[in-house]
Amino acid sequence: MEAFNFFGVQRRALHLMLALDCSNSMRGEKIKSLNYAMRAALPAMRNAAEDNPEADVFLRILRFGDVAAWLGPAIALHEAQWHDLEAEGLTSLGGALTLLAQELTPERLSGRILPPIVILVSDGQPTDDYRAGFAAFEAAPLIRSGAARMAIAIGADVDRPILQRFMGEHGGPPLEARDAGELVNRMRWASSVTIQAASRPALRSVLTQEEVAKPAGDPFIWDGGNERCRELHGGGAFRI
Repeated sequence: MEAFNFFGVQRRALHLMLALDCSNSMRGEKIKSLNYAMRAALPAMRNAAEDNPEADVFLRILRFGDVAAWLGPAIALHEAQWHDLEAEGLTSLGGALTLLAQELTPERLSGRILPPIVILVSDGQPTDDYRAGFAAFEAAPLIRSGAARMAIAIGADVDRPILQRFMGEHGGPPLEARDAGELVNRMRWASSVTIQAASRPALRSVLTQEEVAKPAGDPFIWDGGNERCRELHGGGAFRI
């Protein structure tokens, strides 16, 4: 029997998938900042999920370095805990896109679902066959039928055309994180806003507009900037 809330609204599953670059170029402060950003983003994601009366939100993490691999099955967002990632190897973006494509089908995400959300975070350039990965990803049924896509570019060396392609033909530009504080804000913004918009067609269409995809100001404020990041990480915040 499918769950109903107290107001009689039939709930649907909302799948949030995060594809995170863990290649060698993320070593040091970048991977530390990504881990902190994820810990900081989880409460904002839960708050956004609680404000969405139609959705049960599930989180799944895909890391990619030398190889791409899922970090376990999807888990209910309210049960999710963050376990720090380490950086190693090359940048198997094509492998990550292929794994995403395999999951973004009605057979794998069955039942009553909202359009899934896929967020890509990367600081470099792919080192494998990303073209084949994109072909599979763009042909995935749930991508073609309107999954929400967001990308976050870390630092100066990222391949922005690649991230722009990930955003889709009608997507805005990737969000940019030039230092650790911006990465925290971008992760919180991207994950929480897409969760809020998932069951609201009007808001989903707004996410494709440049002025929202690349906001002038963040609704979440990093209250301590790089000094706070250095305190938490025991080192210097990355910069470009």
